[in-house]
Amino acid sequence: MATTEASPVVGSDLPPINHYGAGIVALSVVMPIIATGWLALRVWTRRMRGISPFLVEDIFCYLGLFLFWAMGINGILMVVYGGLGNHLRQLQPIQILRYSQILFANQVLYATALGFTKTSLALMLKRIFFTQSYSWVAYCVIALNASWVIQTILTGILICQPVTMNWDPTARGHCGNQTLAFAAVSIVDIITDLAIMILPLQMVSKLHMKRTYKVALMGVFGLGFVTIIFTAVRLYLVFNVDFLDITYSAIPTTILGILQLGVANIVISAPLLRPVLDRTLGKWFSLSVVNGSRGTPAAGSHPSGISKPGSSANLGLHNSIHGRPRAPGSKNFHRITESEENLRWEMDVMHSDKGRTTYAAWPEGSPESVMEMGTTPPAGKILKIQSTEVTHE
Repeated sequence: MATTEASPVVGSDLPPINHYGAGIVALSVVMPIIATGWLALRVWTRRMRGISPFLVEDIFCYLGLFLFWAMGINGILMVVYGGLGNHLRQLQPIQILRYSQILFANQVLYATALGFTKTSLALMLKRIFFTQSYSWVAYCVIALNASWVIQTILTGILICQPVTMNWDPTARGHCGNQTLAFAAVSIVDIITDLAIMILPLQMVSKLHMKRTYKVALMGVFGLGFVTIIFTAVRLYLVFNVDFLDITYSAIPTTILGILQLGVANIVISAPLLRPVLDRTLGKWFSLSVVNGSRGTPAAGSHPSGISKPGSSANLGLHNSIHGRPRAPGSKNFHRITESEENLRWEMDVMHSDKGRTTYAAWPEGSPESVMEMGTTPPAGKILKIQSTEVTHE
């Protein structure tokens, strides 16, 4: 970042807001709004599927977003009251004191917000991908993430003794090596991100779904690697932070911290939004797995034995599948057609011992090859049908 010529100490109570500060203020507002929009889609999806939006993973997600908003407000305060974006020598002592206090609070908000967000993602991956016998893997990742949160908070509290030295330069005491301490925080952050992001990719690659949607889903999880890039850049910048001019040299790390949390909030909700995308974008861009796997018959024609969409036969099939009475005390089943499966059910069935998937296909080829073709059967052949039975024990 290029240095500028020294300006006289500001005379007003509030420091001036330059273009750096204005950018941070804008980012502190826009990114939480975007994250809130994605969370709203997440809740909408839960309602569409008849699933409670108050699972444990959802609670952690809500807490993470709440703290993200708090961090965004904190970023605005650092600019408006603390002079972030200006050189330290331009600020009055009271403004430097405000900035240091707000920065101290920002470290705690950053750690807890990102910690809750990562925990939400880890719990979702545990629910979707891991059977009971392998759930310990997800718990290890959650424990590692909790350790990082504690490390980050304790680093901010204990790096200087007494703690008032974090914001009062006249206090007597000593500070440790702040550069190495915060570099260690970034390194552990990268390790936890890698552990969380690598977990689902192999299992997603084995899912039986249309290739386009599979690539899109892997891309969603791969978006988490963007947060790793942000953290790696932050790690590099930590070694270039001038703590004697912290209000100016901390601009890039502040921006990256906001972006990292914003992307993390998008990542934890994006894999759950398939029903919403099928209902909206899928109508125009054919993103739905169902629309992609069905053939496109000639106008006005329908293969023999196949009912038109929305016909009474289809409605009867839907009701017979989803409206079966359940015998009290017996093992209950939900039978869901491929057109109504969302990501959660697909992954539960493919990667757990609590369900089974059955296929019926016309004689040529395996079920996988039939599904990949995505065409209607020729005359006299049997249309491939996929159904799934999931046992709730």
